[in-house]
Amino acid sequence: MSDLQLSCQCKTITGVVRAIKPGKGMRLVCYCSDCQTFAKHLAPAGGILNQYGGTQILQIAPSMIEILQGQQHLRCTRLTRKGLYRWHSACCDTPIANTVSRKIPFVGLAYEFISDDQDVDGLIGPVVGTNKVENSLPGLPDSEKFAGESRKIKLLAIAKIILWKLLGKSNPNPFYANDGRAVVKPQVLEV
Repeated sequence: MSDLQLSCQCKTITGVVRAIKPGKGMRLVCYCSDCQTFAKHLAPAGGILNQYGGTQILQIAPSMIEILQGQQHLRCTRLTRKGLYRWHSACCDTPIANTVSRKIPFVGLAYEFISDDQDVDGLIGPVVGTNKVENSLPGLPDSEKFAGESRKIKLLAIAKIILWKLLGKSNPNPFYANDGRAVVKPQVLEV
């Protein structure tokens, strides 16, 4: 197992995912309208979404992530009061992660926060599934749709969350204080 180095685009925020290997998390591409809206909020001119409107994420347990520097530059945005916590950098608007709450041991780590000067595919493995391909832009190749895999991927994600909960992988958590509140007050967009 190796460590996966993390940084925002300007390298003000850095971090690490400890002891990663293929299969320890799940690498997916999400095409949901909320991920698309958030990407357009951060980068109206583009640059976050792939050519088909997807965002790549690595689903992992919170205890695997450590922010090494720049935590004071973390920002949190929610599209609605009850929406996901969407973490990004204040310095350069790099998406960092999505979380549900402190109670649920789940982090969708944004691919843009993974340093590109390492063998990312070797460390985390290939994309294993997609979410909400019906929201993708025209032209998404069938080979990238993972047809019929959506249900299997969702069940695997639920199984991982249950396992992480049982194993106490909620803590430490770089995004939430011990009392369960986000480490920074979320901005709610209400889009």
